Amino acid sequence: MTDYLSQSIFQPSIPTHLITDEDRRFFEAFSISIDPDGDDKVYLYAEDWCTAGVLPGENPKDDIELSEDDLYDRFQEIIRRSNGELFWILKESSYSCSRMRSDGYGGSAVFITVDDVQFCSTSSWLEQRKHEAETGDISPETDDSYLPLLKEVFQALTTDDAGNILDIETLRRCAGDTTPSGKLARIAWKIHRVIGSNSIKEQDGPHCRACDGNLELTRTDTLFGIDREIYQCPECEENYIRELTEADSPIERAVKCVGCGNLIIQSNARIFYQSDDLAHFIGECCWDERLRA
Repeated sequence: MTDYLSQSIFQPSIPTHLITDEDRRFFEAFSISIDPDGDDKVYLYAEDWCTAGVLPGENPKDDIELSEDDLYDRFQEIIRRSNGELFWILKESSYSCSRMRSDGYGGSAVFITVDDVQFCSTSSWLEQRKHEAETGDISPETDDSYLPLLKEVFQALTTDDAGNILDIETLRRCAGDTTPSGKLARIAWKIHRVIGSNSIKEQDGPHCRACDGNLELTRTDTLFGIDREIYQCPECEENYIRELTEADSPIERAVKCVGCGNLIIQSNARIFYQSDDLAHFIGECCWDERLRA
């Protein structure tokens, strides 16, 4: 039998006075250990990291199921209540295996601030590098330091003195002109393809990131208590998901989980295995259950 192991560490050490009893319940639910670090701080780590937890209630029916997002929300609360003492908390994870399986190794990192949670994995980074090497297509993920400047240029090119923003169809039509203004429109269009401007997309409905076609709402569903809208691009058949957790929630690219067959958000999924040029993903919903079976 193959054993899979995932371990995580958290940095920096957190001042003890910032951690409440409720925080400790969350840590215990995710099997996070708490070790003293000096007189007034604690170091957090998980020797056997799990992507879900349960807050026990007085009765089993009162138990509350938790996801990683709930834990990250809890860390954001700690940062918020620190009043500037903490600016960020990070989690680094390693994935290893008792046998030398190609799908048994990797790592990931989560960077948490008071208003944002960012995730990256070694698998997704390597997939991007492989894509670039094989196609020569250097994507924005390679170096995104220029994106703030590009967005500023894009806004200047597509906003008039009264603050009105060009809609996508007008910009596309202007880009075909041979006039000097058409040349500027073509520059704005190219920038739009790189940065995927939200302001333009919202005016013309959601757009596909792969081919820039209009997305169509195909159905709605509920997964793990979260209401979702499922979109599909009729041009290239890419799928997208909007989780209805807030009024302005983003539309994100979707993939199918190999464990349960549900569509899940790609940025939250992990590559389970690779066949030829096709990556097969698994979600947090099935990660522990599938790999430890």
